[in-house]
Amino acid sequence: MARSKKKIDRVRPLERALHRLGEAERRLRRAAASRHGLGSTDLDTLLLLDEAGPLSAGRIAEALEVTSGAVTGLVDRLRSAGWVERTRLETDRRQVLVGLAPARRASIEELRALRERVNQLEAQL
Repeated sequence: MARSKKKIDRVRPLERALHRLGEAERRLRRAAASRHGLGSTDLDTLLLLDEAGPLSAGRIAEALEVTSGAVTGLVDRLRSAGWVERTRLETDRRQVLVGLAPARRASIEELRALRERVNQLEAQL
């Protein structure tokens, strides 16, 4: 019994640090999203597209674990705000990919820097 209490006591500081890191990440993400007039799913989508490149709506839905209907509204909203653009594939005009709009590149760079900073903090644990 005493041995398991010692193990728990050793794990608790790490548990608290992970909790604080998670809270800090959520605050940073909310602040970054708010600064650009984005919701959290909007931000997740932009970061996904920045990392993966242009994707189909189905791939976005799969990655974000949302419905295809939700992605349609999400992409429409981001497109109207100038964040993303839709492009038809030359080889199959039925296929549409969603990618980041070049006009928002500077803002995307800022969001990328946020993601990289959070990754650095996680790596320090």
